[in-house]
Amino acid sequence: MEAELQIRRHLHVLLQTRLGRASSQSFRRASFFAGSLRTQSVKMLELRPARECEVVLAFLRAEVDASRYGQAVMQWLLATRFTRDELLENADLSDVRQNQARATILGRYRGFPDRLLFAGYSRRRAGR
Repeated sequence: MEAELQIRRHLHVLLQTRLGRASSQSFRRASFFAGSLRTQSVKMLELRPARECEVVLAFLRAEVDASRYGQAVMQWLLATRFTRDELLENADLSDVRQNQARATILGRYRGFPDRLLFAGYSRRRAGR
């Protein structure tokens, strides 16, 4: 249960940062105060559960240019037969091969779907 909560928080911050709704300063503030009572509550309207392929794409888009994981993402991206544009910028979520390639990349450096960051995380609840 704790692993699910951590991933939900991480994904929310990644999505907020990717959408430009959080500055790097507020990202650092959120990271510093994570789990504290002083964190600001963020209201999120759930329109529908996210599909697994959407969650994977959100992680990769958020981390491809990050100083910590960007090099790993690019290394594994080059090992696929797809370009960055195909897999990340103009992703086709209906393409099974692209979805598998993205999941493989996330698995190589983050342990998707059941190791490292995702250990103990239920795939049935991935979009919640």
